Amino acid sequence: MFPMDELSQKTGKCQLSVKKALKELDEVGLLIRRSGGFSRPRHMYVLVPQMDEICNTVQLQPDVKTSAIQAGNELLIIDGLGAERRSEYTVENVFSVIDRRYRSRWLLIVTTNLPLSEIKIEADIEKRRNYDRILEMCIPLKVDGESRWEAIVVNNVHTMKKILNI
Repeated sequence: MFPMDELSQKTGKCQLSVKKALKELDEVGLLIRRSGGFSRPRHMYVLVPQMDEICNTVQLQPDVKTSAIQAGNELLIIDGLGAERRSEYTVENVFSVIDRRYRSRWLLIVTTNLPLSEIKIEADIEKRRNYDRILEMCIPLKVDGESRWEAIVVNNVHTMKKILNI
């Protein structure tokens, strides 16, 4: 939970820019606001598009690439970096988006399941140039916890065994 002034400080943007970015997220349906209760701060949740959705948008609508992803939007959130389809075309598009954000110094939030140690020693030069820019622009923040997907898989296997009487 970040108060507006702290969010502004952490991102290196003025409060007006942070508010503008939140407004943009709200206008496109990526921001959910919830009341925290009486005398408690309200909560804001950012819905994060999947990386393959971003890549498909870039591939199918080149004008979106320049206007929505790369142009003056204050904030871009990339979820699941490193999980995208591995093709030269996708790698180049991901680089193009990240490089534009890097050069423009626009806000970028990146999530990945890759460990920081692996990102720092990446041998593939194409991935390495993305990671170098991301590490320079972003503050690594490790979020540990149980994988919700593992719990779903365990539950599905249990259900399957029950149905099949195994």
